[in-house]
Amino acid sequence: MKTINQEGISFTLDSIDYGKIEVKKIEKKVFDEPVPMMAAPEHVCAYLEDTRPLPAFEKGARYFFPARSTICVFPLEDKTVDSYSKSYSEIHTGTGKVLELLLSDINPLEKKCVRCLPDLWADMRGAGNTLRAKYSKVKFQSGEGILFLTQYSQGMYPSPANNEELTYSFQGVTEDRKFYFTAALAVTHSQLPKGIDVTRDVIGFFDSGEDLSYLEDDAKTLDGFSDESFQPSLKKLQALIATINITSQPTTKKSK
Repeated sequence: MKTINQEGISFTLDSIDYGKIEVKKIEKKVFDEPVPMMAAPEHVCAYLEDTRPLPAFEKGARYFFPARSTICVFPLEDKTVDSYSKSYSEIHTGTGKVLELLLSDINPLEKKCVRCLPDLWADMRGAGNTLRAKYSKVKFQSGEGILFLTQYSQGMYPSPANNEELTYSFQGVTEDRKFYFTAALAVTHSQLPKGIDVTRDVIGFFDSGEDLSYLEDDAKTLDGFSDESFQPSLKKLQALIATINITSQPTTKKSK
């Protein structure tokens, strides 16, 4: 096991699952109205190098969302802007949705309440989480959050579940309501296609008059797999997330 403690955040992981770990401080991005995607205060992200193969990605530039393992923490206060909720609307809205789910016994996947399911990773990239499975809640060192399996897409024909795009998403808020955590952790399964080029033909699926039900079928399949059968196991990733902690709190002062 290896503990990372840099730039004010710490977490512990199994080093066998990852290569190089890089932690960076990301500069603030604020835009004029209407607020576009990706506006965020200064924050910290940890990038976990994945050692698995990405067959489609390795062929060259492709328009898809290969899963990358990243953990980011956003402060929920920024004194350098007049209104946090207006300047960083996606983070503000996502925080409210996470807190609402944490106070509820409702499983948004069972209720098919897609809009109830916050995913800052998708929102800030203009993508949709095209399938959703294995929803649960998890406590971490500084607070609590939600977890679910998903894949991302901006296209009309989202790829079926596969080992290049499958992602374990975490959205959490610290107990003091000062920070929002989001993590996208790459995960694979031995019974899924290796990549997007070897999944079934979804264009033909649409041409036959069908809808997106194939994604619902894939979600049911994922829900049927045991947590330990994934690589890394979902239990191991839950353990990683449980160790996340804020070790120092940066202060932002309003510019004169």
